[in-house]
Amino acid sequence: SKMINEKYFFEEKVFSKKDFVFTSEPYDEIITQILKLKKSGRVLDLGCGEGGTALALAKKGFDVTCVDLSATVLSFLKKEAITRKVPLTLLCKDLDFFEPQGSYDIILGLGVLHFLKKQRVSELFSLLKKQTSNQGIHIFEVLLEGDPSQEKTSQGYYFKKGELKEKYTDWNILFYKEFKSHDDEEHWDNHLAHIVAMKI
Repeated sequence: SKMINEKYFFEEKVFSKKDFVFTSEPYDEIITQILKLKKSGRVLDLGCGEGGTALALAKKGFDVTCVDLSATVLSFLKKEAITRKVPLTLLCKDLDFFEPQGSYDIILGLGVLHFLKKQRVSELFSLLKKQTSNQGIHIFEVLLEGDPSQEKTSQGYYFKKGELKEKYTDWNILFYKEFKSHDDEEHWDNHLAHIVAMKI
C-alpha cells in the first residue's frame, strides 16, 4: 500500500472513521496566555483540528478563522459552532498553499508545522509575520528533532532546539519553553517547543 501522505493522516486515518468521537477540548493554557494579552481581535488558527480552542475564543468574542485540511473535521466544527451559537469562519485549505488575507491580531499554530517541509515553514513564517497587526501575537507549538513521531521517511519539518525562538529575534518573546509532554494515545513523550511572541 502506498505510504499515506502525512498531511492527510488525520482526515484519512482519524476523523473520517465511523466511530471517531469529536471532543473539541480547548487548550486551556493557550486561552489563558491569549486573555492576558488581548480581550478581542482577529484570530487565525492554523490546522485547527477539532477546534476546541477556536470555539472557546469565539465564545469570548474573538473573530476566529480556522484553517484545516480535513473537510470532515470542518463540517463537524460547523455544526458545533451552530449548536454553541458562536460565529466561526472555516477554510478548508492546505497550508502548503494557504495565503492569509488581511491582518490578524493572534495567529495560532499548534502541532501542525511538522506536516510541512522546511522551505514552506520558512515561507509561512514570513507571510504570517507580515499579516500580523502591530502588537499582534503568535503562539506556536512545534515538534522538536528526536520526537518519537519522526521517522526516517518523515518529509515534515522538526525544529532544532532553540530554533523556534530564533525565528522571533525581531519580535518581543513573551514566553518560550522546550518540554516533554506525554501522549496517552501513543504512549510516548512528545518533544515540544512553545512560544508566545509579540510583534513590535
